[in-house]
Amino acid sequence: MKLLMFWFRRDWGQFGRAYEKIAAQLSLQPGVARLVCVLPPVPADPGRWGWPLAFHHRTPRLVVVSQRGNVVPTAGAGHRLRTWLNTRLPDLALRLWLRGQGFRASNTLLWLYPVHAYIDKLCRLVPHRHTVVQIVDNNAELQSLTDDKRRAAVGQYESLSRAADCVVVSSASNLEAFSRFNPRCLLFENAVDPAFLRAPSELPSRRNGARPRLGYVGWITERTDLPLLARLARDRPQYDIVLAGPDKDDALGKLLALPNVQWLGTVPQDEVPELIASFDVCLMPHRDTAYSRSMSPLKLFQYLGSGRPIVSTVVAGVDRWRHLVAVAGSPADFVAAVDAALGSDSLESAAARIDAAARETWELRVGAMYRAVVDVVDAR
Repeated sequence: MKLLMFWFRRDWGQFGRAYEKIAAQLSLQPGVARLVCVLPPVPADPGRWGWPLAFHHRTPRLVVVSQRGNVVPTAGAGHRLRTWLNTRLPDLALRLWLRGQGFRASNTLLWLYPVHAYIDKLCRLVPHRHTVVQIVDNNAELQSLTDDKRRAAVGQYESLSRAADCVVVSSASNLEAFSRFNPRCLLFENAVDPAFLRAPSELPSRRNGARPRLGYVGWITERTDLPLLARLARDRPQYDIVLAGPDKDDALGKLLALPNVQWLGTVPQDEVPELIASFDVCLMPHRDTAYSRSMSPLKLFQYLGSGRPIVSTVVAGVDRWRHLVAVAGSPADFVAAVDAALGSDSLESAAARIDAAARETWELRVGAMYRAVVDVVDAR
């Protein structure tokens, strides 16, 4: 079997996203001869020549590639010919390259992550026998979407899900939503990279007598409860709050005015395990919204692997971890839970969190996911 995966952003290698881990593990499964991950086209550079395809990552069984927006400069004489070449050559190059890699209609499975307008073109461009749609977060629930974009997202989610051999989701909310379109809906949560698994150790502030460090790692988006973090920073000026990740909406301004709040920006993914291990308490200050309910928090598994205590708001994805995670129902409870974690966490508790995470690795998760998908595809 040949797998052709599509992810809706050009961010391979930047953030350690779930799709990268899934692609890497799928490429190692028995029966998968080659996996090609296609990313959205590289934007056109009107003044430059370029190859029709851009390669971002290569291993013997996994290649990450995208089409280029243009092959020849768009300005100058022969505009009609230039337009024709820029329209046709990237499509021809992708078709021929995939054929050279052994992709045929009879052996190709498309593994798609919506939403993106390019998916419709890719489905027409690549002959295939089967299709899997995987929903990580339901982006149609983003409050920031315009009405037109929301309608387009809802439409693509529904049409792709109905046509797919099966749909893979990562949350109970998505299972309920997408089972309406396709009864062959499989639930698999996120998982953890072994790089995040640590040996149990004392909290850093206990070891070195420094100020406690409370940490949040992840995208700063509409799901992030910034007023809650501000409350924590003001109520506990003796604690430092460290944030790491892109600020998608430039929303951190007021929070960063507080003297005990630090924002590191985007941290290279190979440095994230060490960063989390430097925290005394890991924070999950997520709002309870339709969007956050569609998620399986990747950071939860990374936090567990570090062994550090975790304090979370009441959000989807934490229910089965309540014996290992302090779940706070109010801002006051959130602050109190941080105090309790700093005062009473033990090596035994750290070991329990690490042991739980070790049973949730990407290797185990994707192996089970692949076998379930193959069972559905074979039955069809």
